[in-house]
Amino acid sequence: MTEKQLKKSLALYNRLVEKNISTIECEFGNDALKIVALGKEKVSSVVLPDIGNKNMMSPVVNFNTSIISLHKAILEKGYPITKTVRVAYRLSDALFKSIPRIFRGSLGFIVTTNWFISKLQRFAHNTQNRSYPDNFVMTVDKTPDRRGYVLVAEECTVRKMYAANDVEELVPYCSFFDYVQAKATGMGLSHTYEGEYPDQSCTIKSFHRGEAIMVPKLKEIVQDIKLKSEFKTAK
Repeated sequence: MTEKQLKKSLALYNRLVEKNISTIECEFGNDALKIVALGKEKVSSVVLPDIGNKNMMSPVVNFNTSIISLHKAILEKGYPITKTVRVAYRLSDALFKSIPRIFRGSLGFIVTTNWFISKLQRFAHNTQNRSYPDNFVMTVDKTPDRRGYVLVAEECTVRKMYAANDVEELVPYCSFFDYVQAKATGMGLSHTYEGEYPDQSCTIKSFHRGEAIMVPKLKEIVQDIKLKSEFKTAK
């Protein structure tokens, strides 16, 4: 990690983790401050993926840099992986709760417009070149029967990032952010895996409105947590 990357990663850790200490206390009580401080020390050791300087998926990498740092601190303090999953879910919720409701609703609309889907398709097409070893390799198609798209990731930057940082145990739960985003913006979502690990492909179906379906393994751990950012549409 370069000095510039470290500065950016620490700034994000501060916004996402340190400023949401009350959210983390929900899981760790008095240990929260110690865990957050230890996680900050581990930011500099995170191995960042090589996806190029201009990549529309960079925010995904930035977010997971903080999650990986925090996860390593959580494990070092003797807590199970389920605590990381719950905290990551809560932090995703806090992130979207900080966005005014009207903008969250607009975001759910924008990312299913033809303009955005075309932009996503261009990005997906360029990933087929495999110009960067850690980049996503994906395809994106519009759904024929409703407003939305289907994204199939043959290779996933997040999974590569988890592998490079020896935290592959997080892979089965990596859709925590996708689900919270869907609920916070009023989108429909389904996230499925095909094939055998570690060569699975990942399929994400996103719609302007509809049910957000949670991956079963994730649901087992976080189903009791009520999302504060949920965008409730009129029936």
